[in-house]
Amino acid sequence: MKFCFKFLLLSAILCGAMSADAVDDKIRALVDAEKYSQYRSLLDVFFKNREDFMTAGGTANSVKIAEHLKANGLLDIFYKDRRVLQASFRASENPMFFLKAIGESLDRLGYKFTPISKMSWDYSLFEWTLSYKSNHAIDPAALAKELAKYGVTIEDITKQDDSWQYLLSSKNPTVPDAYLLSMSNNKRSPLKIKNIYGEYWIKLPRGASKIYVEKESGSWMVYAVFYDLGLNPLQSAQSKTLVKDFRASIPSSAAYIKITDNDYASALQRGINVWVED
Repeated sequence: MKFCFKFLLLSAILCGAMSADAVDDKIRALVDAEKYSQYRSLLDVFFKNREDFMTAGGTANSVKIAEHLKANGLLDIFYKDRRVLQASFRASENPMFFLKAIGESLDRLGYKFTPISKMSWDYSLFEWTLSYKSNHAIDPAALAKELAKYGVTIEDITKQDDSWQYLLSSKNPTVPDAYLLSMSNNKRSPLKIKNIYGEYWIKLPRGASKIYVEKESGSWMVYAVFYDLGLNPLQSAQSKTLVKDFRASIPSSAAYIKITDNDYASALQRGINVWVED
């Protein structure tokens, strides 16, 4: 009995030490060495409850740590001078989906810089690196909240000088601004949608075999693409002449369809009517 108690106590101590080391290692990775040394005592206070900054899998929660550092003024994302900054995003699958999620999240956060972009994909690791000149690095805590809308999780954040690296994953990818099409949407009761940009992402219902789209008024030049859940394109359709409506069979693995005008997206600003058949 004594041996069992001692074993459990030793295990708890070791787990606590490992948690402390993991959290401290992540703090060191996100805070400049000089600032870490200067505020070491404060950091011990701010991160006193180490278990609050660990994931269920037993690793340091990078996002929570970054958020806490930012809240206490210890995460440097603003600089006095403009400099070349870098952000790299890595994921093990679905490059098209992650491109959309990252790009739109940065846009929503107001990052309007024109970066130099480098991309690689070797079927096991997708990496997108952005280099840009600014006095403001991407806020990792704010970025995490935006990416969560797409079902994307930041698994890890590392930093070296002015270069940030993000490891991403997504178990349930989604397009948050997609219009939801229902099996109840038929010709008599279509989904009526309007978008000032004239580009429509639509989430397809299960069981639908055909889709119909008509412009609210007048004719248009069709451009439509079916995508699977990972936003891999499955099938596309376009017209070279003006038509009043569009109809197509839905691929079995299709989850989304993007609809716009083949020449000018603004041609569909006034809206479209969409319905399906089983």
